[in-house]
Amino acid sequence: MLVVIEIVEYTLLLFFCLRKSSHTDFNKSQSEVAKAVFAVDTNGVLRDLKAVGRLSLFKLLALLVEKHAAILKRDMGGSEFAKGVVSMAELEKDPSCLRILFGLYEELGKNWVLDNETYLLIWESYVRYFPITLAKAATDPTVPKPDELRALLVSCFISNDIYAPEAFPRLIDMLDTNQDLSANTKVQELYQLRKNIES
Repeated sequence: MLVVIEIVEYTLLLFFCLRKSSHTDFNKSQSEVAKAVFAVDTNGVLRDLKAVGRLSLFKLLALLVEKHAAILKRDMGGSEFAKGVVSMAELEKDPSCLRILFGLYEELGKNWVLDNETYLLIWESYVRYFPITLAKAATDPTVPKPDELRALLVSCFISNDIYAPEAFPRLIDMLDTNQDLSANTKVQELYQLRKNIES
């Protein structure tokens, strides 16, 4: 419970930091907010949070990346931030959380300079969702549909050339497997291969 209270406090701090972002005294606070969010995972609270709580944390990280990427890169380092995101994603299955997560992975792949080990961690984190399969169709219109998640996952694959040496063998192996794959799954794999080639 204490950690959740700390998150609320840091979220309020972030709110004021965003409003005063031109003031240099506030510039380090964004990194502290990210560290506090990642601390939720290290304290084991994340797995007990409901999806709506995890979604709030992912949205907070996405807002930090959107508004204060330069400060995060300078104060935390890109690889430390990315590793925090990957750690939070370890058990994630909620479609709404995945929508934010895939957007973060795309941004990290496209616009952040990371070490090769961190790129590989990101790859291993998002490739486990391929191909996208959801247990049941969502009735809530705010929940992303499988096609939206597939498109976001494609964006992760093509966000950085460093993923290509991992992507091609993996996709070809999946096509060549003896497992009973549905036609839809094979179509997803062929589409993914085409997008990788085109990018």
